[in-house]
Amino acid sequence: MKRLLPAFAIVLGSALAAWSAPTAPLTSLRAIHELTNSEALKGLSVAFPATVTFYDKFNYSGNLFVQDEGTGIYVAVHGDLNLLPGDRILVRGTTWVDFRVDVRSSGITLLGHGDLPKPVPASYDELIRAKHDCVWVVVHGLSRGRPRTG
Repeated sequence: MKRLLPAFAIVLGSALAAWSAPTAPLTSLRAIHELTNSEALKGLSVAFPATVTFYDKFNYSGNLFVQDEGTGIYVAVHGDLNLLPGDRILVRGTTWVDFRVDVRSSGITLLGHGDLPKPVPASYDELIRAKHDCVWVVVHGLSRGRPRTG
């Protein structure tokens, strides 16, 4: 029994160290989207590159939508970042949940400027079901109203 005690202590110590060690940040939007709400509420660390598709610096929380490899996400930011659509950025922050799993930014680094992602064709049904939430889309419509005269 006395021989097993040191081995047990080493195993227990290693397990506690591994359990308390910080996890590596999530580095892709796809990995963030695969989180459940309860996982995202833990405020997991993120650090990922993405392309700005929309930024509204006049909103109190700085609405920022970014996209990478066909996946888009909302990022809550504070302050005037002077971002433009097409900017490539590195987003650092933590996960959180609002309408979906989102990110609270703790830092944005401008990497350069590029092109906007190719827009994804979206139907009305896909849009009302939020299938393409935060993704740059293109829609086509038909106006059935009568033209106004004079």
